Amino acid sequence: MAPAPLLPFQRQILDGLLDENALCVVARGLGLERILGELGRACATPQALVFLLNASDQDEDSLKQLFMQMRSGDGTNESTQLQVIKNETNSAARAHLYRKGGLVSVTSRILVVDLLNKLVPVELTTGIIVCNASRVSAESIEAFILRLVRQQNPRAF
Repeated sequence: MAPAPLLPFQRQILDGLLDENALCVVARGLGLERILGELGRACATPQALVFLLNASDQDEDSLKQLFMQMRSGDGTNESTQLQVIKNETNSAARAHLYRKGGLVSVTSRILVVDLLNKLVPVELTTGIIVCNASRVSAESIEAFILRLVRQQNPRAF
């Protein structure tokens, strides 16, 4: 069964995120998963790499289910899916996943190490989505990641 279409306010949020480099604050219960899913679907392609930081296991599971519903609902073989990188994933496998593009959920610690070791093709990086950004400070590892990516790829959101 395909997910219901976005509500008008959700569509407005998504359009704003796609049009400009933006901060989006969404309260619980207003469909953040759907907005993230549509944002990932629009931005993460094999030619582009989008990172998802600070996502909980529950967030990742919800997005995986949503992508499966989207694929089955529109009858296409769309390859949008969420790749999850955990501690068990070795560096060669991570480098391979990065080069494939798409939407990749990764811990901040792994991503910063991979950025510093040049495993991440920053030129392919379209952007970074930071979940639960209210917990991020200017001195955090996530802020450092954002600065690293922005220095090497100013076009990334």
